[in-house]
Amino acid sequence: MRRVALRALMAVGFIVVGAAHIGSPDTWFEGSAGPYRVLVHVRSPGVIPAVTDISVRVYESAQETPPVAVSASVNKFDAAGTPPPPEAAGPVQGDPELHTVSLWVMSGGSNSVKINVAGAKGSGSVVVPAAFVAYRRLALDGPFAVALALVGLVLFAGIVSIAGAAASEASLAPGATVDAARRKRGRLAMAIASVVLASAIVGGRLWWKAEDASYRRSIFRPMTAVASVDDSAAPNAIDLRITDSGWVASRNEAHGPGSRRSGYTPMIPDHGKLMHMFVISDDLRAFAHLHPSTSDTVRFSAWRPPLPGGAYHVYGDVVHESGFAQTLTSPLPLPARTAEPSSGSRGDDSWHVSVVPVTSAASSDRETMIRWDRGSAQLVAGAPARLRFTVTDLTGSPVALEPYMGMAAHAVVMRDDRSVFIHLHPSGTVPMAAKRSFDLRSASDTVAGTLSRRVTATDSAASAAHAGMTMGNFVSFPYAFPSAGNYRIWVQVKRNGSVVTGAFDAEVN
Repeated sequence: MRRVALRALMAVGFIVVGAAHIGSPDTWFEGSAGPYRVLVHVRSPGVIPAVTDISVRVYESAQETPPVAVSASVNKFDAAGTPPPPEAAGPVQGDPELHTVSLWVMSGGSNSVKINVAGAKGSGSVVVPAAFVAYRRLALDGPFAVALALVGLVLFAGIVSIAGAAASEASLAPGATVDAARRKRGRLAMAIASVVLASAIVGGRLWWKAEDASYRRSIFRPMTAVASVDDSAAPNAIDLRITDSGWVASRNEAHGPGSRRSGYTPMIPDHGKLMHMFVISDDLRAFAHLHPSTSDTVRFSAWRPPLPGGAYHVYGDVVHESGFAQTLTSPLPLPARTAEPSSGSRGDDSWHVSVVPVTSAASSDRETMIRWDRGSAQLVAGAPARLRFTVTDLTGSPVALEPYMGMAAHAVVMRDDRSVFIHLHPSGTVPMAAKRSFDLRSASDTVAGTLSRRVTATDSAASAAHAGMTMGNFVSFPYAFPSAGNYRIWVQVKRNGSVVTGAFDAEVN
């Protein structure tokens, strides 16, 4: 019934690029809720308000007696607001580790999904940031539209008939005959009722179009940006300039970056960087993961690594203080350079030029091998994918990995038509800065800019704490491909102070 009601509220549907990434709006998170390890999947409904489906897998809980209890709640980012009470998630038949619940999302933007788990090991909770935005309009399908039209015609005819009968026959005595005057009065009443109903239909149509236009304006569109190559810099630089008028105006106002004129709160660093810039050739052969500098959060500039010339697109991931993340994108024609294209890294920046064709089994630099342990199962759109990778030296011996910007690894998934782009971590699709913005917020954080200072300090402290740590030689990423097609996956790890990138192709059914 909910689906029917939602369809009745929306008009003809279309889908646009939206949300925190491109073409991949669902949220995936793997982490700890107290003593339990959980995998959380929050499905983006694509319209606001709407119902979101949340699934929670509680690892190693199948044999617990009594069964673990899982509940969830959704809350709009509002430091002064009161969160709603959680609703219980029910177990999925045949899979005792998996629990599901459906919750209403009433407000778009950055929301927190709080997961509570209680069982024999104890209890705990975890907050998962989720960006709910309207990025499509639900379709009014043919059969449903025909059914509504038939019901409307029946109601129209019925109301007109009732009006005519009321005017001509309501005051007649039982058995009396309707005379010509009464018939005339009945016909007049039917004509008036028809005009009134037609006027109501026209008015309703105009109201519907106004509401639909308002909804169209509310559909999420990332801030606009333009990429270019700065030939005057030495070495050449790749610039990404935000051209969104609201954002640019808010950066230039006297009351500073706390302005809400743009509709966005200030940017905060994620893994110590205000922007993660990805420069990817349209043929998917060349890839760079860069971290530009900025003095005004309008123009971001990064040095150009030795990439081959050609048609590229630039993707800039940013996180706002509210926990809302978005990806800015722009085409970039990159002129050829005299230097030979290569793969390598410099600090946290890295680039990779793939051998064509790449294999789906392994990739390597001169000292390191990254192997995708994908198994024999086919990759299916919408189903959790096995994205587990093992890192060895060229002899096949395990190697110790180092934190790469506070994480065991980073990955980028992109479809060959550029309709899907997403930046992944071992914890999933959630930027760590977004999670910290929810974990650290308090009732006093009602003014934009107050929370960002604590998030920045915590981000710097976490990066320092991770420095020098060693990790195992395998990494995995919780994710499901959003649609069928051909994809390329870039996996990045750090070893011996250098970033190593592997490229893999995937066919998703």
